[in-house]
Formats: sequence, C-alpha cells, structure tokens
Amino acid sequence: MKYAITFAIVPVVAAWAACSAQLGDAIGTHTAGVDGNVDGETAIPLDAMPDARPCTGGDSNATDASGNCFMLFKTAKTFDAAKAACIAVNAHLAKIENATQNELVATLGTGYDMFLGATDVVTEGTFLWQDNTPLTFKMFHAGEPNNSGGGGYQEDCLVMAGLRTPADTWDDRPCTTGLAPVPAGSYAYVCEF
Repeated sequence: MKYAITFAIVPVVAAWAACSAQLGDAIGTHTAGVDGNVDGETAIPLDAMPDARPCTGGDSNATDASGNCFMLFKTAKTFDAAKAACIAVNAHLAKIENATQNELVATLGTGYDMFLGATDVVTEGTFLWQDNTPLTFKMFHAGEPNNSGGGGYQEDCLVMAGLRTPADTWDDRPCTTGLAPVPAGSYAYVCEF
C-alpha cells in the first residue's frame, strides 16, 4: 500500500508544479508543455526538428545544394491550376533564385515549356514571385518579356521555355487558355518545397 500512495502522490505533485510553469520550464527532469501538463523524462528537446521531407513526387524531381526540392509535372495546366496543384502537394510554383537552380530546373524539364511561380499581373514588365518578392536572378530569352509582342493578348506568367534553344531561358506567356494561339496558356509546371 505504501507504493500505491507514493505513486498516487507523484502525479498530483507534478500537476501542482506545472500550474505555474511556463512552456519549456524545467520541472525536475521534466519540461512543461503547451497544455500546461508535464512531459515524461523522454521529452524531445524544444529545438529538435523533424527529419527533412524527402524530395519525391512529380514526373521527375531533384534537390539543389540548399535542400530545395524541385518537382516537374508534365501534364499541362493553366497557371492557376498549376499553382493549386503545387499547393495540393504542400509546395509552391518554383522560385528560381540563382543560375544553379535555373540549370537544375532546365535539366528536369528538357523538352517542356514550364510554368514557374512569377507573374507581372500587378505591373506589366515587373515580375514578382508568389511571395511578392522581385526577381533577383533573371534568365529571359533575348527580346523577352514582350507581352505578346503586340499580339493583342496578355502574357503575364513566367515560363521556362524548355522547347527553345537555349532551353534554360525564360519567356512571358499567357496564364490561361483561350486568350492566345493554342496551346498557349497551358504548360507543364515545376513545384518547389
């Protein structure tokens, strides 16, 4: 019976100690949690991070030196549909920040025109990534962006023109179909996380 009484008192003492504890406070060999309860002695340190998400998915994929995963999806979609498809896999349309990433994505998508995650919808000629940051690295093909070159339709979305030579250059293209000559406005796309 002595053990039963001692065992019953320990949780009460621990709960009493946790009442005034702050998140992360040490209580003996335990730590106060978000819910005010005290964890066991096998607590995960507060700064512990889960293992990195593996770079899988798409029709092909690759990871750059910084750990960014780029996934090519070859099924053509409009810009909004491609953006939604990336969100569905917990990613975003690719944001190319340097020549190394550009080369990596170009290699993934050889033979495909691919949506990247920038548009100039807000101000013609000023492309912004989905997070509203300006392009710090640019790889536009000679004469691009040109907003259809007088073709009478808007080209507001950024595409890596993998069907062009060189295949790693960018072009402004329509974001949706029905505004320009077919097949404009529907392209493969690259997601990133």
